[in-house]
Amino acid sequence: MTEEDNKNKKVENVQNKIEQLYGKIAFYETITDCLFYINIIIILSFIFQIKFKSLFIIIHIVINSAYIIITRLIDIFLKNYVETEHRKTFIKNSLNANITENTTPDLYYNNNEKESIKKMGLNCFETLFFSKFIANKMIKEEGLKTFGIILIYISLLFQIKNLAALILIISQTFFSIEYIFKFIKLYYFKTQANYIYTEVYDIFITSPPKEENVFIAKILDIIMNYECLKYFCKISLSSRIFNKYNSILSKEWDDIYNKKLN
Repeated sequence: MTEEDNKNKKVENVQNKIEQLYGKIAFYETITDCLFYINIIIILSFIFQIKFKSLFIIIHIVINSAYIIITRLIDIFLKNYVETEHRKTFIKNSLNANITENTTPDLYYNNNEKESIKKMGLNCFETLFFSKFIANKMIKEEGLKTFGIILIYISLLFQIKNLAALILIISQTFFSIEYIFKFIKLYYFKTQANYIYTEVYDIFITSPPKEENVFIAKILDIIMNYECLKYFCKISLSSRIFNKYNSILSKEWDDIYNKKLN
């Protein structure tokens, strides 16, 4: 095997590692989604006084603990690593700086742009265009789930008549807080993504700065704000929503890029 073959194999392994990491995140989040619905079933069974309550309470505590632990581990380890690699490939694509062996497919519309801070800003502009739309769609679905969790929790409060019910409400309190906090992060992400998108839209389309140094400074400010937002919120944007609206959004972005940016 030649040195070139070894190099290509190494790059392929890095790419496969990133893809596997995305797969792990999706897999574990599917598990947490299942745990969410099992939690709802157990709580409803208690509220409607179905038998085997003691067994349900034990299962409920185990499920809630697993949900919280898995969610935190995904955020701390997997998503942090993915965001780090995203930033590196983002910089690599924008500035043609070989700071990572990992590469991503040429999915940006502005790949013909010369490597520069402007291209970095356009990449961020495009990412925000898709992200804000998906987040706006997600907030409706997650809002309904959160509202349901709150209603169930309130109903559960009226069931506190013995020690078993008290244990269940304590367990459900931790679960509810975790899920509500997740929704708050999504809402914050959505709000800030819309705000940052408005800023980047102004810079490139509505009122671009005349001074180049101001233009560059504002682009860098927006990019850092968005990267910090992603790092804090650690939101997994819905691939289902993305796939459903991808063709429509791609056409809209194509119109923005070709008619307003060029």
